[in-house]
Amino acid sequence: MKTTIRKRLRSQLVESWKTVLEKQYAFQWINSERSLQAYFATSLDTVLRSTQKAATELQRRLFIEPTIRIGKGKKVYECKPDVVVCNKNKIIAVIELKYQPKSKPTYQDDIKKLELLKKDVEQGTLLNISNSRYRGPVRDSTTYSFAEDGLFVWAGIYNPEKHSDNTLKNTSLISGNSKLQGCFLTLHAETYAEHDPLVFHRSSW
Repeated sequence: MKTTIRKRLRSQLVESWKTVLEKQYAFQWINSERSLQAYFATSLDTVLRSTQKAATELQRRLFIEPTIRIGKGKKVYECKPDVVVCNKNKIIAVIELKYQPKSKPTYQDDIKKLELLKKDVEQGTLLNISNSRYRGPVRDSTTYSFAEDGLFVWAGIYNPEKHSDNTLKNTSLISGNSKLQGCFLTLHAETYAEHDPLVFHRSSW
């Protein structure tokens, strides 16, 4: 995969995350991971549409918990990322979300899923997004190749004070991930009892 990264998409993801924390979370409208997923996807869709400059960008689309089939033959397995961003025929971002405002983030399974996706992408595997429950005229392709400059994203609301050493600075969420080097973006919201969340992001490039 190329080391050049979609800087514009990264900015759009960061903007969408900040908006959700400043509005929906601050107003106490988010009470579950599903509601975080819904508000974040809506915010991101709004940002993507508001910054369109070319007809090709009208092809941006979001899939919520799509079933992605990976592998070939008997070695096919499925996973369901929280949000997937595509253009006309490529996946440009895979996003995992975590909502744990009163506890430390359990991120390990999310990161492992992203690592497995990247490994298959590097091996040239097509990622098949299944939409088997749709009934009607076929208007969209369901097979996408992963863009060479696609992003792998983890976003979480969590309590940093519950971590064993009161910090996450030594984990892959902050210090980086060697298996996702050059394409890994993390979006954070650290919660505190007496003030608003600390919102920030880290990228591995």
